[in-house]
Amino acid sequence: DFYSDFGDPKKDLLIIPLIKPYYIAGSSYPGGLGITLYHYDTKPNNDPMHSFLGINGVAKFAVENGVIVAVTEQKRPYGLQWFVIVPDKQIEVGFDNEAGFKKYIQAYNITEPLWFEPRPAYKQLRATGCLPWIPGCK
Repeated sequence: DFYSDFGDPKKDLLIIPLIKPYYIAGSSYPGGLGITLYHYDTKPNNDPMHSFLGINGVAKFAVENGVIVAVTEQKRPYGLQWFVIVPDKQIEVGFDNEAGFKKYIQAYNITEPLWFEPRPAYKQLRATGCLPWIPGCK
């Protein structure tokens, strides 16, 4: 099941399910955690997100109101560092400034995301099987 596969820490594989089909996965090495993107090929060639297969180096993330938001440890190509994913609408968008990011997420009734850092969130998930957005969890 998508929401119960957490990877295997013995094999240095961490998986944090977000909203199906999106998840954070990678190794325990610094910068090793990322989110695979699925709709990069639907974007026009002049859209910076056209070349993004994933968001690497996730520093913090949130899942609220059916929306995934993430901030990377450092700027990605095209200066992008803040990302919004809306799975139901096949939206994957990146921002090069926090102000633009915050303005965009207001359309989804998010003013200040409840941020999680990947590694502590993973520890909580392994210990309890739950994070607030996972179905059946509170």
